[in-house]
Amino acid sequence: MGFCELFVKQSDRALQNREDSIKQLREAFNKLPGVAPNIGGFITLFRVAVRNGLLLVDNYNNKFAQGMHLKDVIVKGSLERVNAILMTALTSALGILPLAISSSAGNEILQPLAIVVLSGLFTSTALTLLVIPAIYAKFGKWLIPNQKTVEQKETFALEPEPQVSVKS
Repeated sequence: MGFCELFVKQSDRALQNREDSIKQLREAFNKLPGVAPNIGGFITLFRVAVRNGLLLVDNYNNKFAQGMHLKDVIVKGSLERVNAILMTALTSALGILPLAISSSAGNEILQPLAIVVLSGLFTSTALTLLVIPAIYAKFGKWLIPNQKTVEQKETFALEPEPQVSVKS
């Protein structure tokens, strides 16, 4: 038996083992009611909350790099981003609202999930708009990235500069 036949036989065995593993995982998930929608809902909720917080802190850092005082950074940065944060949360909430208020058959598993995700959206939005500015006000001086000035920037030349000799 040559190398190619041995390789093909081992690849077929590995593929069969992989297919068997996927089949066992599908059967396990089918026995647990509502696992896939639960995971998807919480991933969406986590994504919205983290995105809103990162946008807010990035806006604070940009304003601080422009030379604004910490209090002005927090007030102006929050006021600039409140519209984007509220729109992100409200569009997600409006998308899941029909699922939360529906009482049709077969909705026994998804309705409680929708209610939890909906309340999580409102809670995470409130925490983003209230807690992150407070934390930044307390610890902002240590969170601000170090900005290099023009004189401190390191430059790397692709080719060495030619040496000019001065003859006297």
